[in-house]
Amino acid sequence: MELHPTEDCFASASFDNIKKFNLSEGEFLYNMSSEQNTVINAMAIKNEGVMATGGDNGTLGFLGLAKWP
Repeated sequence: MELHPTEDCFASASFDNIKKFNLSEGEFLYNMSSEQNTVINAMAIKNEGVMATGGDNGTLGFLGLAKWP
C-alpha cells in the first residue's frame, strides 16, 4: 500500500491488479491490471506521477499515473 504524495488517495496491490482508493472516505476509485503477472511486494509513488512496483519474481514495473481518473 502506498500514499499518493500530492492527491488525497492511496494505492494497494495484489497478484493481478492495483487499486486506487480515496483516502478520506476509503472509497474504491479505480482498478488497473498489473502487467507483471506476479505478486507485487513493494510500491512507491513519486511526485512526478510515476509508480514503481517490485514483484515477487524480481521484476520491476513502472506506471504513469496520468492515465488514472
